Order: sequence, then C-alpha cells, then structure tokens
Amino acid sequence: MVNTIMNICNESFYKLVEDMNLFTEILLNNYKYNIKQLIKNYPLNYDKPSMVGVNFIKNELNERLLNLFGAENVSKLELLINTIKDNDFNDIGSTDLQNRLDKYNIEGPLMVKIKMILDEKNQDNYTKQIAIEKLSLEYDLNWFANEMKNSVDARSVILHDIYKIFNTKLKFITQPFIKNNWINLKDLINKFNNNFNSENDKDIIKLFSLLIILILGNDAIISTTFKNIIEIINSSENMRANRTDLLFKLGFKLIKYAIYKLDNTNKIIKNNITDSHNKYILDDFKRIKEILNLLPYDILVKFIYDFKLNDLAIFELGDTVVNILENHSNILERVLVTNNNVREVFISVKEEYLNKLNVSVINVTQLPMLVKPNSPTIDNKYFPYIQGEISHIYNTFDSVVKNKHSIRDKVENQHLLNQTINYLNNTPFKINLDVLDFILNEWYKENSVYFKGFNKLQVINKKDSEDVKRNKQSHNSKYWRYLNIINIATVYKNEIFYFPTFADFRGRIYTLTQILTYQGDDLCRSLLLFANEEIPLTQNGIKYLFFYFANLCGKKNLEYYKIIE
Repeated sequence: MVNTIMNICNESFYKLVEDMNLFTEILLNNYKYNIKQLIKNYPLNYDKPSMVGVNFIKNELNERLLNLFGAENVSKLELLINTIKDNDFNDIGSTDLQNRLDKYNIEGPLMVKIKMILDEKNQDNYTKQIAIEKLSLEYDLNWFANEMKNSVDARSVILHDIYKIFNTKLKFITQPFIKNNWINLKDLINKFNNNFNSENDKDIIKLFSLLIILILGNDAIISTTFKNIIEIINSSENMRANRTDLLFKLGFKLIKYAIYKLDNTNKIIKNNITDSHNKYILDDFKRIKEILNLLPYDILVKFIYDFKLNDLAIFELGDTVVNILENHSNILERVLVTNNNVREVFISVKEEYLNKLNVSVINVTQLPMLVKPNSPTIDNKYFPYIQGEISHIYNTFDSVVKNKHSIRDKVENQHLLNQTINYLNNTPFKINLDVLDFILNEWYKENSVYFKGFNKLQVINKKDSEDVKRNKQSHNSKYWRYLNIINIATVYKNEIFYFPTFADFRGRIYTLTQILTYQGDDLCRSLLLFANEEIPLTQNGIKYLFFYFANLCGKKNLEYYKIIE
C-alpha cells in the first residue's frame, strides 16, 4: 500500500516538474514550440492560428499554470513524499535512482554478461578486466550465434536467414579444398613449395584469402563480417560506406582475428589441452590442426605477416566475403554516387532492414578499463589493454601514434608524448550518480525536455522522401549513441575506471573509447566525475576552468589573457 502511495506521489511530483519545465519555456518566449503539448494537457478554446491567438493562449496559460504550480502546492507534495520516505516502512524500496536502475533494461547480451562480471564480489579488478577483455573478443568472434539466441520476432528471422545463406556460400568456397582429407588444399600449397614471396601473384593472394577463411571458420567469418559492415554503415553520417574503404577495413580486421585465433589454437595444440564441451574451440582445434599438418606454424605465420599489409590481399579477402552479402542476402545494396565527375560506389542497408538490424557498436575498446592501462614500452610499443592481442586487433598499429602508416615512426619528442599518455591513462573516473538519476528519469519521459524526442526511434517508411529518410537516419543514429552512453554508465555506475588514450599523427590525444568519454558531448561529460577528489586544482587548472566558463558564456573570440580576466 505504501509503495502504491509512493508511486502515485512520485509520478505526480515528476509530472508537476515536467509541466513546470514546459511553463518555464513559455515564460522564456519559447511557447510556440510547446504550445500544442500544453493545449493537450490543459484543453482551452484555441482556434486562432495567428500570433494574436498565440499571445492570447499564453496569457491564459500563465495565469492558470501559476495557480497550479504555486509554491504551496509543490511544497505540500514534497513534504508528503519526504514524510513517507523518512518512516521505516518494511515494504518501501531503495532510492529513486535504484528504482530507475531496476527499471532500466540493459541493452544487449554482451553488456548483461559484463554487468555479471562487475557484480562478482570475490574477484579483484585485474581479474575482472581480463574476463571482460576475453569475453568481448570471443563475443565478437561468435556474435551471430550469440545474437540469434537473444533475438526475437523479425530480427531473429532475418539473422537466421543471413546465417544460413552466408554459411552455405562459404562452404561452397571452402568445401572443394577440404574434401577428401584436404587433398586439394595440399596440392595448392605444394604448388608454391612453401615459397610465398611473390606478393602480386593472383594464385598466392587467393590462397592467402582461403587460409584466412579456413583459420577463422564460418561462424567467426559470418560474425565479424556482418557485425563490422553494419557498424561501419551505422556510424557513417549518411548511413552508407564507401565500398573500397569498407573492404580494406574489413579485410584488415579479419586478418587480425585470424592471427589471434591461430596463435590461441596453436597454444592449445602444443599443450594438448582441448575442451570437448566448447563447440567453437573444438571445431577450431580440428580445423586449424588440419591446416598446420599441411603448412607448419612458423611458415604459415610468416606467410600471413608478409601479406597482412598487402593491399591486393586485403582487398581480395574483403571482396570475397562482402560479395556474398551483396549478391545473396538482399540486405545490402550498392549506391553509385558521382561528385565532381568522380564516381564512387557506396554500400548501404536496404530501407526495409534499417530498423531491424541495429547492431550495438560496443566492443572492448568502447569500455573503460577497471585498472590503469599499460604504459608504452621503452621501444615505444603500446598495448594499453592487459591482453596484448586486444590492443593489436582493435587498433591499427601497436604504437602510441595511430593512423598515417607512412609517418607513424617519425615522431619527435616521443618521451613527452608517452608521459602525457601515461598521465591521462592513470586518471581515475567514476559515474555521477545524481546526473545518471536525472538522465534515466528523462529517458522514459514521453516528452523529455532534455532529450527533445531523441529518446524515441523514428520509423523509416518507403514512402518517405530522401530528405525525410536522411533526417530520420540522423535522428536514430543519435538515439543509439545516447542509448549506448546510458548503457555503459549504468553498467559501470559503481566502478572506478580509466580511459586508455592514443595520439594521432599530429600529436592530438584522444580516448580509445568513443562512446562514454570525457571528450564526448554534454551527456558524456555530465556523467563523469574525477574519482580522486583529494587532488587540488592547480593555478593552471583554475585558469583553464575560467577559460571553459568563458567559452560557455560566448566569449570564444577574445584573446586568451582577456578571457582569463
């Protein structure tokens, strides 16, 4: 009974606050934006579309709302809520924040499993971080199987159909080489007599692609290919990706996954350890063992490393797997775009599948770390995660400076850059629970003043014009970004964590995480607090704080010393 009263009081109070916010907008002359909503809530005779009519309704609403939101009424409601809270009733739950956290449904099976790891009381943060890194990587490699288990309705049907088609076509590519005890693959390997030096030989490049596909296996190829394609398309501004760029990104990622899987399986073979209860490990073990019987580990690894930066090999691999989805799944479509007489081929998801194939972009590099990231080594190698393969797979190069392959080793003042990276990496953060409380409350509001509609997905219809579709895609992209931010903040709400960083070729430093980060938007930054509150603000820190305040007040164009004044 008490819970029921509390719920009614809380709902009434938050409804009042919501309406007060609308009323505030009215007083700030933003009434045109909210007038329709207020008329729905408080029916009045309003049939005058002119500005005179708007002013008339504004004046009536002002008087009516002032009476409704009188200080006495709000104070009484607050007093009632606090009185019930202060009494020791057995059936009263915990705080409002906890109630909202309980109501919040963590999106995605990966994040649910990560929360289970974080909630484990008998493990230290180092062990938890290793578990999260391993879980995230294995989840990506087996993404399809995991998602099909956790999908329902139309999405589940689509995923099953894609898997079936993809699996059949991959078997069509690999089966001729592995039937009859792998005799055809053996003949193809023997043709080159373990000499794979000709980087432009088309047959060697085809053998390279075939070996990567066989090492990974169908399930890992399907998972990584589909997930990465949808992620790349969804993260682009206009929901489509340049086909050539996509092929290179995908091919490069598949090669890194293959190296990881080959190394892990070789260790299992060496130590004679197999887990007959794990289907994926057992299948990998049998398949990769067959490959290593034909091509010794050292020679195979050298072959892969020699070709992993070969543009033709990367393109061939990416093109082989993307062609399957393009030509047989009806999910993707090619779009030809001409700009300044230059024709480009883009890939996008067909309209009818856009709302059904939302893929979470959360992987291990989008999560904060529970322990301080590893420092750069003496020879300037950089593996911020506990497991080196995590850093290697998800980052372009194993160095502090990313991108621009041609100049990545030409870094001046590397020691200063390393010091800066270490300082930022070792700064602990925590979630601002008060802000999280507010955000969760706003997320479920039908007319959230903060999110302004971006807490709801918009359905894209075939009849929509191109402009409308583009606007809806942009809207939905922001929705998913907000949801991922809230997702991570909710899961890590009780943790102290760190953000690993890197530098681009210009020396600009960024966090590896691109979702919840102190370099993100207002929502991101509002959710983060420094965990070490004992460190005082320095004089330089105070100056930069003033500088930030001045920017917020619109004083961006003044000279630095004038801003500080």
